[in-house]
Parts: sequence; C-alpha cells; structure tokens
Amino acid sequence: MQYVSNFVLFQGERIWYWIYGEMQSGVSPLLIVHGGPGSPHNYLLPLAELAKERPIIFYDQLGCGKSSYLGKSTSRWNLDYFLRELIELVRQLNLTDFHLLGHSWGSILATEYALTNQSNLKSLILASPCLSLPMWIKDTQELLNTLPKEIVETLEQYKGKSDSEEFQTLAMEYYERYVCRLAKWPQAMMDSIDGANDLVYKTIWGESEFLVTGNIRDYDVTKRLSEIAIPILFTCGRYDEATPQTTLFYKSLLPKSEIKIFEDSSHLPHFEETGKYLPVLSNFMRLNSQ
Repeated sequence: MQYVSNFVLFQGERIWYWIYGEMQSGVSPLLIVHGGPGSPHNYLLPLAELAKERPIIFYDQLGCGKSSYLGKSTSRWNLDYFLRELIELVRQLNLTDFHLLGHSWGSILATEYALTNQSNLKSLILASPCLSLPMWIKDTQELLNTLPKEIVETLEQYKGKSDSEEFQTLAMEYYERYVCRLAKWPQAMMDSIDGANDLVYKTIWGESEFLVTGNIRDYDVTKRLSEIAIPILFTCGRYDEATPQTTLFYKSLLPKSEIKIFEDSSHLPHFEETGKYLPVLSNFMRLNSQ
C-alpha cells in the first residue's frame, strides 16, 4: 500500500501527517481527527484498513506524537488554535470533497470545521462524540458512581492531584469499563499513551476523563448542529463514556443523520469490534461519495 509521510507548517510549527493509500481523482479521502487532547493518531490505526477503498489521512495535532511539541507556554492551547491548525492542514493538502472523522475530542474539532467549511465535505463521522461538555460531565459522573463506593471516595480525595500513582491506579477501574474493555490494550493504543502530551490534555480537557477542569469545560455546540446539512454518522459503544443516550440526543437534533451503537464496545469500538466497525464506516462513506 502506498503512503506519504511529511509535515506542513502552521505558525512556524510542524504538523506531521500520513496519507495511507493513493490520492486520486474521483476518490474522496477520509481525514481523521484524533482525540485527546494531546494523544497522537496511533490509537486510530485500525482505520487504515479503509485505505483499500480510499486514501486515509492521519495527523498528529501540535503538541503530541510526531508534530512540534509546543514547549510549556499554554496561552494558545485552546479550541480556536487547534481548529485553525486543522483548517491550515486541509488548505495545504488541497483537500476538497473529502470525508471527515472526529473521535472524542476530535469530534469537537470536526464539528467546528463542518460548521464553516461544509462545502468541502462529503460527509461527517462523529465517533464517540462530546459535543456538550456539560452533558459529558454529567454522564461521566454517573458512570463514575457505578464504581465501588470506596474507589469513588478515594478518587474524590485526589482532585487537583491526579498525577499521584494511587489516582492513576484507581482511575483504571473507570477506563477499563468505559474507555477500552479489552483485556489487553492494543500496542497502537499504548503508543498513543506513550506519545501523549499531558500538559496539553490538562490545559484543554482537565485532570482525567471524568474530571473536566480545562478551558473547554463549558463548550456546547448542540444549538448549532442543525446548521450542518451534509450526511452525518454518529457512532459509539454501548458502554461508552460518550454515552448512547447522549449520542442519541445529538442525533435527534439532526433527523437525517444516522447512528450505530456497538453492543460490545466502550469508547474504542474500532478496536473492540473492528470487524463490525469498519464496514459501517465503509458503507456510509461509499453511499455518500457521489
């Protein structure tokens, strides 16, 4: 399979990208926006299998993976900065008539892009989306409360001290239920963890998946979703921290959109049910490529 790996520049910083498959006229590529914030593309690599039908474009957002690290000045790390990064990447790659997939935090960037640039897009895939942080915070608190009481009480004591070893150990009780339910986490996922930038994550998102204290904590785009007229597919897992109930609510705001809930998955159905997940994406894009 042909691939191209290179960099584009944004405000003097290098954005790494990887095109898997051959760019060709008449075939709409898929651009993938990873989650995090601050976790590189690796954990989404199962989607590279879709390159049998169309080019798949991965990139690492600034501050993580193979892109520029950004240093320790956090003043520019916000939604607007990473949205402008995405817009610049699309411009420099000369992308038009492409499919856009955003996973988790990436669903925010993908939605914001679609709101002002949907003439470029064939379709939008919002995977395990978080389009209302107040709803996310409510959902994750409810999920957290399903853990044993003593674990929840101990985690509460570590607010503001989430770097502690005990917090990280106990937080795995949440992650193993609602982030990835596989007994052994895949190497590509571990590579994302190793290449992540915790400072970016904490600045934008917060202390953990269920302690959202960063500068995006009040974000809510639900009142604007109806402005998007292109085909949209929502996906999530039955045990997803991006809960099925909230994802169904997002879909209700877009009556012509589609949704697929993967019954044996949490936040990463592309790992947990790869054989079922990829055909859903493939069929959706094929039907919306004309």
